[in-house]
Amino acid sequence: MAVFSHPDDECGCAATLAKHAQRGDNVLIVWTTYGEMSSKF
Repeated sequence: MAVFSHPDDECGCAATLAKHAQRGDNVLIVWTTYGEMSSKF
């Protein structure tokens, strides 16, 4: 399980999560917000 503040934060460990998924591990990503307060710039 990987827990992040909002979408896009998983970019730093996406390869690790993908590697786990490829070897058959259950991968769960949890975002605690929708990112509604982030900037669009």
